[in-house]
Formats: sequence, structure tokens, C-alpha cells
Amino acid sequence: MGGQRMSCNVYLRGGQRMSCNVYLRGEQRVSCNVYLRGGQRMSCNVYLRGEQRVSCNVYLRGEQRMSCNVYLRGGQRMSCNVYLRGEQRVSCNVYLRGEQRMSCNLTVDAHISGI
Repeated sequence: MGGQRMSCNVYLRGGQRMSCNVYLRGEQRVSCNVYLRGGQRMSCNVYLRGEQRVSCNVYLRGEQRMSCNVYLRGGQRMSCNVYLRGEQRVSCNVYLRGEQRMSCNLTVDAHISGI
């Protein structure tokens, strides 16, 4: 499945952009990226390799706090969740199933404002 790419993009009011990108390559790389306006970038990356290792890398500019949680469960389900300060939450979920079908869902539980 080398070279396959699936991405879903959501545009919010005020020029804010949030993108969820999934890359299927030889090393089973899955990336969940969230971009905010003002040059801030938040990314949560999940890498699946031969031993099913999962690593999560977080990059954040500015003073805003952020936590990135990665869950690997039965059925090769991965979720990459990005939490912003306060009640604002952005979650990017990636599902791997038997036929290697993938769905990339980006949900915004609260309006992102003041960023």
C-alpha cells in the first residue's frame, strides 16, 4: 500500500484550518496534524512498525498547553487526540481494519477562538 494518502480538511471561521492527514507507506506511518492560525502548529504523530511500536511526538509554539494521547487497542485501532486549553477539544481518529480501509475523522467539540 505504498504511496497511498488520505486526508480530510476542515476550514473554520476566521481563517482557521485544521487538517487530518493519513499516510500509508512501507513503514505504516500515520500522522495526525492540527494547524492553528498565527503560525502555531500542533502535530501528533503515530508510527506503527514491525513490533507495533507507537510513538507520539508533540510540537507546540506559544504558551498554550497541549497533551497528545495515543491509544492502540485490539483490531488495530488508533486514536490521536489533541486537547487545547479549556474545554476546547480537537480529535483526529484513524481506524485500520482488515481490508486496510481507513477513515479519517476530525471533530471540533467547541469553537476554537482566541488563538
